[in-house]
Amino acid sequence: MNHEFAKMITLLRHERGLSQKRAADELGISQALLSHYENGVREPKLDFVVRVSEYYGVTTDYLLGISPHRSPSRFPEIQNNEEELLCYNNAVVIHSILEEIGDERLSKLVWEYISFALYSVLSRLRGADSSLELMVDAVRLRAAAMLMARLMELAKSSDKLPELTDQTLRQWYPEEYASVLRLEEKIRSLIDAMM
Repeated sequence: MNHEFAKMITLLRHERGLSQKRAADELGISQALLSHYENGVREPKLDFVVRVSEYYGVTTDYLLGISPHRSPSRFPEIQNNEEELLCYNNAVVIHSILEEIGDERLSKLVWEYISFALYSVLSRLRGADSSLELMVDAVRLRAAAMLMARLMELAKSSDKLPELTDQTLRQWYPEEYASVLRLEEKIRSLIDAMM
């Protein structure tokens, strides 16, 4: 029996502030049956899992605890471009891990650093005034230094950072895991080429 489904449908109902009676009515089942599903007493049929997925606007993989992502990729066109998919998937993983850690300062520093990198590319694509390039690069390096310093602070308190082994990454992010590995390989090869 999948206990994740029971937890997820209860969580989603509470998030929406729905009573069990109302959710059951809107899903076309009795309140007693919904209670059985939420308590893990009964296991639903596939058509009900799909109905719940559509009702709450989440994927069936999320409902079953297979994926941590509530919705499918909003950018299906990225699937055809390996580099874009690699970046997107890694951003999804980073975002999810940052939510798990729950450190506002770390999140701010990560997105600030990524924002500067994106701004640098965008400003060069737009042919912006190059006199700011040195300043942007300096600020981006400062942002990277502050980010690394915060990560080192958090690493000293062992309960702050999750243990991210290959196994946990593969389990938590089955769809993005290959991109995480590909990025690591790519960066290592770039570093090797520079040495």
